Amino acid sequence: MEGNHNNHKSTALGASSSAERRVVLKGSIWMAANAAISRGASLIAQVVLGWLLSKEDFALYAIAISSATIFTMLRNGGSLEILIQKGRQYKEIASVFVKFSFLFNIGAMLILVAMAPFAANLYLHDELIGLIIIIAISLPAGTPSVLFRAKLSIDRRFGSLAKLGLISNITRQVSMVIFALLGFGPLSFVLPILLAAVVENIVGWRYVKAWPSSNTLTISKFSEIFIDAKWVMLGALALGLSLQGDFLVIGLIEPIQDVGVYFFGYQLIFTVAVLFNTSLESVFPPTFARMVDDVEKLRSEFIRALRGVMLLAVPIAFSLTILSPVIIQSIWGGKWDDAIIV
Repeated sequence: MEGNHNNHKSTALGASSSAERRVVLKGSIWMAANAAISRGASLIAQVVLGWLLSKEDFALYAIAISSATIFTMLRNGGSLEILIQKGRQYKEIASVFVKFSFLFNIGAMLILVAMAPFAANLYLHDELIGLIIIIAISLPAGTPSVLFRAKLSIDRRFGSLAKLGLISNITRQVSMVIFALLGFGPLSFVLPILLAAVVENIVGWRYVKAWPSSNTLTISKFSEIFIDAKWVMLGALALGLSLQGDFLVIGLIEPIQDVGVYFFGYQLIFTVAVLFNTSLESVFPPTFARMVDDVEKLRSEFIRALRGVMLLAVPIAFSLTILSPVIIQSIWGGKWDDAIIV
């Protein structure tokens, strides 16, 4: 009797593990497809922008987005990840998390607006003020999407989540090209950020079609969320500074055109890397959150998934390293040859 019970238990656990793997695989395929289409659109947009905009335009955007890195990477105060982790309590805590995110984003916006003139004086370019202010406004403007993304992730509706991200990204890339054609210069990079935030809110609402009942955000609840999210925020901040902080330093010690060249090359690299990052960030957290009570299973499934990602990523990276000089020279006819080494 006991042996049969153990066999049934083992079979159930095996079936559960197999189901989780299928969910991870299906979700990864959805998000990879979304990332592939989105980055394809990004690459097309960069090809066009590379012809339409100057190295200085790329440099000003790089400095503006880097100046705002601390706040853009801390967007929503890490609440999205924590809300997904606490998915089983979604109905009770969702509205509190949205209020937390909104207050956090409003504070970040006000600080960014205040520091914009200092950044302009430091880098001797007044255009930075407008760029940074638009980036600042996009922070609270995109707050509702936190709730919609979290709900779709918790329900593991990865297809809808992928479509949401795709629509947002396509909106941003297409509008960049349109603004550049209309002669907006470096503003062509930041105006689409604000537009995409609004579109993401609208599309997210169409998918979720629900708003959680309102609960009061008390000081104690704010502190509790902040404490839970502190490591998420610190990790995001470290990632942001490591990925974008170099633009700020280069802008202080080198001609601004060099920042533009470096940023242009970096964007090409990011186009490849984000294919994998999007899948990891969107699929892994909500899936593995369900295994939080079984650390050994969590570790085993994470390593298995990570090996699969690396098996695909490494050969692609090496291939593009070899091909990049020919690609850049043929597409931009010598204008961006300086970016090949990047």
